[in-house]
Parts: sequence; C-alpha cells; structure tokens
Amino acid sequence: LSLHDALPIYLRHEDLLPPSAIFILLSHAAEQRDILRASEHAPDAFIVWPLKPNALAARLYKLFEHREQFNEVHEAMKKKDWHNAVALCANLCKEDNPYYRDAQKLNGQLLLLSSNTDGAIEFYESVLSTHDAGWAKLGLARGLQAKGRHEEAEAILDKLITNNRFMMAAYDALAEVRLTHEGASAAVPVLLSAMEVSPGTITRIRTLSQHALESGDQDLAEQTTRQLIDEYQSSPLQESGDYLLVANALTSNGKAQEALNLIGAAVDCQFARIQAIGAQGHEVLIHKGFIQVIKMLRRLGKRHR
Repeated sequence: LSLHDALPIYLRHEDLLPPSAIFILLSHAAEQRDILRASEHAPDAFIVWPLKPNALAARLYKLFEHREQFNEVHEAMKKKDWHNAVALCANLCKEDNPYYRDAQKLNGQLLLLSSNTDGAIEFYESVLSTHDAGWAKLGLARGLQAKGRHEEAEAILDKLITNNRFMMAAYDALAEVRLTHEGASAAVPVLLSAMEVSPGTITRIRTLSQHALESGDQDLAEQTTRQLIDEYQSSPLQESGDYLLVANALTSNGKAQEALNLIGAAVDCQFARIQAIGAQGHEVLIHKGFIQVIKMLRRLGKRHR
C-alpha cells in the first residue's frame, strides 16, 4: 500500500468514510517512521504483511465486535445528530464495557464536535482526575484553545510533546495555538519539529508551506511546496492548490518563469484526481481548478510585466 496513492486514505482525509467503516492499512514496511506515518491516517488497524490467516481473522473479529458496540452511536454520527450521539456514547463509558476507554475518547470528540466546549473540558478533566491519558490532555488542550485560553492550552501541549514526542497530533494542535496567539512564524518551528519525528501527512506539509509563505521564509516555502508536488504526484490527496502554493513560493524567490511553466500542471492534477477517485460532479472540480489557475496566472502576469 502506498500512503500517497491509496483511495481509502483519500476517503478518510476527505471525511467521506462513514463512522461505521473499518479502515485497515496493510503494509510491507515495518520501520518506525512508516508506522508513524500510517498511524496519522487514524486506521482502525495497521497490519504488517505477511500475516498468518488465523491472526488476521482474529484481528478482524475484534474489529467487528468493536463496531457492533458502537453501532447506534455511529448511526447518530452519520446523521450529524451530535446531541443523541453524545448521549448514546455516554452510556458506553462504563468500566464494565470492555471498550469503555474507546467510548471515552469518542465521547470527548463528540462533545467538541457538538460545540459543547464547556462539557468537553469538564469531561476531559474528569478523566484526567483518575487516568493520566495523553489523548485526554490533547482533548483538554483543544477545548481550552476553543475557549480562548491559549496559554493554558500551550502549556499542556508543550508538556505532552516533551513526555511523548511521538504524539503527532499534539504538534499540530500546538502549531494551531501558536498561529492564533503569535502568528505563522511561531507555528513554523513546531511543524518542523514534527517533520523531524514523522515524515508527515500531506495536510501537515501543506500547512507548513502556507505558514512559511505567510512568515516570509521563501526558501522553506519553496522546499516544502516542492515536496508536496514531488511526493504526492498523481495522488488523489494532491490538490491543484498545491501547484499554486509552489508557484507562489517560486515567484517570491524570483523564479516567476519557472512558476509560469509549472502552473499548467494544476489542470493535469485536477484530471488525475478526478480519474483516481471516480467522483461525481466532475465539472465542479474542473471549474474550481481552472478558476484557481486563471487567478494565479493573472497574478504572475502582473508581477512579470
């Protein structure tokens, strides 16, 4: 499985998989960085191949059993009935339930999704009073950030990363806090630190590219935007906007002609993406891609006169 090309990863990335879907990644790669990169796509299981049939069957049985426990919650989530989903999930947060820790994690996420930020903060604090859970600290920090309590959120996330440098979501959350509180230049070092630990998802690379451009670090912007194009070429995860990012970075570095030569590839990117995902409404995607390209060409043309 290529983490750049896989259709299920695209569906998870675009939030197109239903909550009840079981998402398994199979890979021949077993290096720590490969496992870290895979884990960032939030699979239900990451299986290193080859695996004995009996072992695979046992893993699948556990996953189906887990889904059975959360069927009603997932149905409510599918309907975006967050209030009912929270109520149903709360009923599963009992210690006699073998999946009660998973129920707690989901319950906190649902409270945040339902915009019940005060309820989420109270819930995470309750969990942390009895259990030193990294996921609960991360959720608490997100709740505090949503309430504008930036310094408290930042302190939690800093400590969380110090104690567990492999919790990649904490880097993204900390970068968001610093972006809000201090600006793009403060978010860039956090994302660079994350990239030293894990190769990163396309979302993190794209975010780092945007922040580098905003903070005026043209060399870093060019480096990271080129990575978007080179590593994710023809991937359904790539967007025409990625070509626009690298064109912006090249132009900022005085390479307007190279940017002009590259920008046409954004159209090809749209067609490749459509072909890869087999999506409906192709004309909408094409229209958006062309509009983005035309706007960029106009900007580049004005600068190049």
